[in-house]
Amino acid sequence: MALEDFIYSLKWFFSNLFEKLFTALKNLNLSKRTRVALICTLVFLIVIPFAIILTAKITFSIDSKKEAPAKGFVPSPIAAEDLFIPAKPDFLPPVMLEQRQKNIWTNEGAREFWTSPSEFPDEFWQGKISASIDRLLESMP
Repeated sequence: MALEDFIYSLKWFFSNLFEKLFTALKNLNLSKRTRVALICTLVFLIVIPFAIILTAKITFSIDSKKEAPAKGFVPSPIAAEDLFIPAKPDFLPPVMLEQRQKNIWTNEGAREFWTSPSEFPDEFWQGKISASIDRLLESMP
């Protein structure tokens, strides 16, 4: 409830503040361009300090939650073997950075990539067929 009351009081404060500013600016005999520039400057001067205060509070709360490292913690260097893939691993197959193209597919190799056409509704295939026919007919003179 306290947060809702605070938000309500902020809305009330700013609505009254802006209302008073606008009425004061209307009473002055200024050009429209000068009036707009003055309003923008006032809004800028009001909004920016609040944004700075809010971000300072957020970063302060984040910094205060950080814990000091344990007393027994001592940083150690990382070995080069841990950073790079070994040239010939003992128990792993060699690393392939690209897959070689297969000349002939076996049933077991193709099974993981195969999707039966009957799993899709007829509207799906009708749309695909219509799109390919349209593409072919558009390319004809």
